[in-house]
Amino acid sequence: MISQGIDIIYTILHTIKSFIGVLKIFVFSIIFRTKIFKVKKYKFKENFYILGSGESNKEIDKDEIKYDLMNSTSIGINFWIYHDYVPDLYFFEINGSDTYTWNLFCELLQIKKREYQNTIFIIRDVEKLKFQDLYAIENFPEELRKNLYFSLDFDLGKGTMARFNMTTFVAKKFFNFINILPKSRGSLSSAFSIGLHSSSKNIVLVGCDLKGSNYHLARDFISNKHFNLPKIKTIRQENPDKHKTNDKDYGLPLISDVILTFQLHNKNNKNIFNIDKEGYFSKYFEKWDSNFGA
Repeated sequence: MISQGIDIIYTILHTIKSFIGVLKIFVFSIIFRTKIFKVKKYKFKENFYILGSGESNKEIDKDEIKYDLMNSTSIGINFWIYHDYVPDLYFFEINGSDTYTWNLFCELLQIKKREYQNTIFIIRDVEKLKFQDLYAIENFPEELRKNLYFSLDFDLGKGTMARFNMTTFVAKKFFNFINILPKSRGSLSSAFSIGLHSSSKNIVLVGCDLKGSNYHLARDFISNKHFNLPKIKTIRQENPDKHKTNDKDYGLPLISDVILTFQLHNKNNKNIFNIDKEGYFSKYFEKWDSNFGA
């Protein structure tokens, strides 16, 4: 009974915090002259591809997949930029005062800026940043600055499944707010939110394997166009078999729980697939680890 009361208090406080976060994003967008990405104003094609950094994205080199991508709307996340295929949209984040990954991304983008001149870049987790953290935007290539947007995030939090389920129950009434994107844990949840809010009929996951510490394509991918791209340093994880967003030792919900929850509240009846159309779980797992419904 006491535990349930604590969960209710958490839900109320976290929901208030998330709304304050939305307001904070609006304020930062004005101060840093960066537009808010408006999902409803973007013209999506029938298929929406989410391009992750897992091992299975090597299949992107197949001719039929390339053809599908050219006739779809695609969004890259994390370090998809090492791949030669250029997506329509791109999600990235600034990790507070630790700007290593952001600076590396900007360095790569400086090399590839001509290829990415028509891509829309969306920064997530803005509400978590301090004012001074956003000065890192100055490293973003000036030529592409007009394509830079903030994501209007609504954070559902983490901790326990009970808290996540309660927060989601309260927040789902606001999921249809124009341009507000619910999220929890990793970039995949934000990209998935865009797909659900979009006019696309199908969402296709590519390279969203959620396994191992080598999930960054950056360390072993060889580009056919750029032979001297700077490599990302090794990112250590305690569990070599799972990405930390899908490891319960890092807290709940797992990212797979988040995707399942978003799918449950999918009012637009979208079809969700992985790259080989066999279902929206990674082919590297018969089923993503999940505590859904717990």
